[in-house]
Amino acid sequence: EKRPDPDAAARIRERATKLARDGELPYRDVEVLYAEYLFPNVTAEIDAKYKGKLVLLEGTVAPANMKDFVDGFKLVDQDPYVHEPLLLSIDYELSFVECSLAQPSVRPVRDWEPIHLIVEVVGKRYSDLMLRRCVIL
Repeated sequence: EKRPDPDAAARIRERATKLARDGELPYRDVEVLYAEYLFPNVTAEIDAKYKGKLVLLEGTVAPANMKDFVDGFKLVDQDPYVHEPLLLSIDYELSFVECSLAQPSVRPVRDWEPIHLIVEVVGKRYSDLMLRRCVIL
């Protein structure tokens, strides 16, 4: 975001915990959310359901260079790192789920590491799904 707020991650975690306890925070696998958002290609209903709302996601970290190697050849970095945006792995070629992090100083992750995140859904851009204010739990 333009002006990073050092307390944003804590506020997002607190709000998500309350919403989850109240049964108001949806829990999705990133593959399920992606498929639900992009198939069928009518976004008005799915925007009403998710856009601007928090979702608890389960997914796998994709290599930062995945976009550069869409032909299937992907280098894997063994050292933990934080890259912006964080890419989540999905099984659809030439498509990505991009997470803009709420705080750049989050815990480092490894390629193909399974993670849980709290995210705000931005919506579809071409064949990609965009998320923001992502917090790794």
